[in-house]
Amino acid sequence: PGLNVLRKLGLETIRIKRDVSNNFSNDYRTENRKLRCRSFFKEPFSSKDFKEKIDCDAVIFFPGLHEISSETISIFNTKAVFLDVGGLTRELGEKNEDGLFPNVQGHWNSIDDFRNKVDILKISHEDLENIKFSEGIKTEAQKVQNLTDNGFPIVLLTRGKQSTLLARKNMPITEIPTFELENGDPAGAGEVFSVGFIDEYLKTNDPIKAVAFGNACA
Repeated sequence: PGLNVLRKLGLETIRIKRDVSNNFSNDYRTENRKLRCRSFFKEPFSSKDFKEKIDCDAVIFFPGLHEISSETISIFNTKAVFLDVGGLTRELGEKNEDGLFPNVQGHWNSIDDFRNKVDILKISHEDLENIKFSEGIKTEAQKVQNLTDNGFPIVLLTRGKQSTLLARKNMPITEIPTFELENGDPAGAGEVFSVGFIDEYLKTNDPIKAVAFGNACA
């Protein structure tokens, strides 16, 4: 049904047919929202899923649970590749009494496959803990700077209520303040941030303005 809504808004949509999909549920029975999985892909998207390459100004990847690999990027002819790493640092726990699979943190083992293929990497402070770094690289600032020096030219580190860190290769790290959310469910704020960022970035080519706009949207 969601595809029909998008089409009515004048947006071109492409449906990828699979026997199963990544189907998630939010569990609000604990203080912090928990993500549960009802069904999941066995294999990531590949060129076989698409009839032809897709031309676009930018592509934003929001993997929920390993839907993509580095090969997925090659499907798009684009000026900018934006990757939210969240779904690549998740793993599935054992099926619970509700028939759902809890999402647990896991390491981003395929990170080397994505180096020099992603222009903008968005990562949360939780996800950052699931990337292995060389000994001596311990602080958040050191980690994001290391990522920019090793295949990810722009890195955006979101930290909840704390300021967002913008790291760029061969440039000092910039902190951009966030806006406090007094009430409401923060689910989806990361995706909204990313769309706001890329929209402003394509208009201005200024990552600082883009982060500020993304924070305001989120």
